Amino acid sequence: MTPHTPPDPTPHHHTTGTGTGADNGAGADGAGASGELTDFTIDLTPHETLRRAHMMQALGDHWNPTETLHTEETAHTLLYTQLDPHQQHLYNTLTTAGILPTQEHPHAAP
Repeated sequence: MTPHTPPDPTPHHHTTGTGTGADNGAGADGAGASGELTDFTIDLTPHETLRRAHMMQALGDHWNPTETLHTEETAHTLLYTQLDPHQQHLYNTLTTAGILPTQEHPHAAP
């Protein structure tokens, strides 16, 4: 068997321009000729701000978050009323285990 010789650790950059990936030997995988990864950062703040603005525009002026929350809480309460004994047992088991929120604290995290 032939002994393994490690590659030359010296990078062989041939930068001839602005230093973009195509100029400095960076491969398609984002690694330079030396095998080091290139830092790649994108600031999504402007995109997130635009997304939220579009969402609020789509909801319109008639949207009332307080009324919506009250309606959801009423629906949640109705969902767990008039359960048969087996369903009530399952509900009690799941609330005790912290899988479902209790009626006293419907928004509490487990």
